[in-house]
Amino acid sequence: MCPKSWMNLCLIALFILLLSCTPQSEHNGDDSPTKLAVESYEPVDFGTFNDTILTAITDGQVWPQDPIEIVRNFINSPGARSVNILREDDRGEGADSTTVIIVEEGYEDDSLRGTWHRFRLARSPDGTWRILDVRRAYRCWRGQHQNSYSRELCP
Repeated sequence: MCPKSWMNLCLIALFILLLSCTPQSEHNGDDSPTKLAVESYEPVDFGTFNDTILTAITDGQVWPQDPIEIVRNFINSPGARSVNILREDDRGEGADSTTVIIVEEGYEDDSLRGTWHRFRLARSPDGTWRILDVRRAYRCWRGQHQNSYSRELCP
């Protein structure tokens, strides 16, 4: 039978071995899609969508009062395994402007892994929101941008 100190040493070694087999993203989150660098982005045309917002307001729809709903209606997603949404208002209650970042990951596509969108929106006097700016970048399954986002299309 092994001395007790050897058993403790074996348990510690087993723990270290198991920890080293765990993917890095599971225990420190450093490579979370929302934390990756955005090296470049492309502007996205949104002008006609603000017209869609005005039509929805005229029709009595409520989604133009919520920036997240506006973004959800704008993005034509190919379907992602995970979606992260970050909203930052210019101040607490009664914000006049907000930024919404949407990161979609895990597309069932052989080249495109995910997309990053950043929306800047402003509140109108009637309490509804309009888009001021939209930017988009891509993350690839292979090639140069596996761990960052870029305006470059994936190979």
